[in-house]
Amino acid sequence: MLAAMTVLLIEHDEQDALLFSTCLQELTPNVRLIRVKDAIAAFDQLNAWRRLLPQLLILLDLDSPDQQGYTVLEQVKTRSALRHVPVVVFSSSKQPEDIYRAYYLYASSYLAKPENLEEYQALVKTVARYWQGVARVPT
Repeated sequence: MLAAMTVLLIEHDEQDALLFSTCLQELTPNVRLIRVKDAIAAFDQLNAWRRLLPQLLILLDLDSPDQQGYTVLEQVKTRSALRHVPVVVFSSSKQPEDIYRAYYLYASSYLAKPENLEEYQALVKTVARYWQGVARVPT
């Protein structure tokens, strides 16, 4: 059985969030998903947690109306209490400069959102299984 984990999904698009949530719940029921829409809500959520939840993973969509995706990544990776938390960028952009910038700011991984449902489901399953069962993260 895969370990329980919490995913903080930072996604502004309602349809993308619903699709991710549906795929995740169908494929890996041990995941607690918390979704926020923007950088401010993300930091409010992170600041509300006095102690980070075990097995926390941040999934970050860089494309947001407030253009704060990179700011979230940079702030998480420069705060001593958060820098150990894996941040997986989950973006529709496949532009080399976006990928480079995300890794430059210490993203744990950069995943391009697939364009069809079958590939999307497979990617969500792979991400969840990797971070729940294969990877070891600080608790």
